[in-house]
Amino acid sequence: MSEDRTTVNETETMQARKRPSKDRATAAVFAFLLGWCGCHKFYLGYTAAGLVYLLSFILSIFMIFSFFFTFIGVFSIYVPFIFSIVDGILYLTKTDEEFQKVYVQEHREWF
Repeated sequence: MSEDRTTVNETETMQARKRPSKDRATAAVFAFLLGWCGCHKFYLGYTAAGLVYLLSFILSIFMIFSFFFTFIGVFSIYVPFIFSIVDGILYLTKTDEEFQKVYVQEHREWF
C-alpha cells in the first residue's frame, strides 16, 4: 500500500514540474521583433529576465534624454537589442527537442 502511495506522489510531483511546451519559432520571432522589452523572456516564463530587459531599455531611454548621461545612454540602449538578437539566433539553431529541454524543462534563462 505504501509503495502505491509513493508512486502516486512521484507521478504528481513529476506532473507538477512538467511545464507546458513552448514554440521555438514564436520565441525567436518575439526575440527579434520585441526583444528590447523582454517579450521572448516573458513568453518562456522568465519574468525576472524579462524585467531586466525592460528596465534596461527604460533606463537607457532615460539616460539618452537626460543631460548628463546622454553619451552612455546612446550606447547602452543597444544592449537589450543585441542580447535579444543573440537569444533569437540561439533559439533558431536548436532543434525543437533541444529547445524544449534547455529552455522549457531545465528553465535556463540566460544564454
